[in-house]
Amino acid sequence: MCFNLTLFFLKIICSYISNSSVIAADAYSNLVDVLSTLISIYALWIAHLDAGKDHPFGHGRLEWLAGALNSFLLILVGINTFGSSMKNITGNTTTHYSSLIIVLLLISVLIKFCMWSYNLNVAKKVNSSLMQSIAVDCISDGLMTSCILFSIFLSKFTAIRHADIWMGFRTCLKSNIFGMIVQKR
Repeated sequence: MCFNLTLFFLKIICSYISNSSVIAADAYSNLVDVLSTLISIYALWIAHLDAGKDHPFGHGRLEWLAGALNSFLLILVGINTFGSSMKNITGNTTTHYSSLIIVLLLISVLIKFCMWSYNLNVAKKVNSSLMQSIAVDCISDGLMTSCILFSIFLSKFTAIRHADIWMGFRTCLKSNIFGMIVQKR
C-alpha cells in the first residue's frame, strides 16, 4: 500500500507538471490499487476463518469474490483512461515532458515490476488466486507506465501528435482485457 500511495503522489505531480491526463489516469490507477489491497487483506483474513454455524464450509469463497471485485476495479480504471484520452484528443491539450518526469516514471516501472515479482511468489507459496490477481495487476500497471514512457519518446522523436493520448486508448484496452482475464480465473 505504501508503494502504491507513493507512486500515486509521484505520478499526480508528474501529471500536473506535464499536463498529461494519461499520467493522471495512471496515478489514479495506483490509488485504486490501494483500495484493492485493503479489500484483499480483509478478504484473506475472513477467508481463513474456521467454519461456523452460519458458514458450515468456511469463508474461502470470499477470496474469489475479492478477486472479482479487484478485476472490476481494474476495468473501471481502463474506462477512466479511455474517457480522459477522448477528452484530450478532442481538446487542444499540450503536454510538456522533462527528464525528471521520465526518471520518475522509470522508477515507477521498476517498483511495479518488483511488486509483481513479490506478489507472484507469495501467490505461489500460499496458492492464492487473489494474490495472483494482484500480481497480474502489478505487471499490468508496469506495462501501462512503460507504454506511457514509450509514447513520450515517440512524440518527442517523431511527428506523431499526441502519442501519449493515443497510448491512453491502448492502455485502457489493456486494463479491460487484463481485468477480464483475472475475473475468469
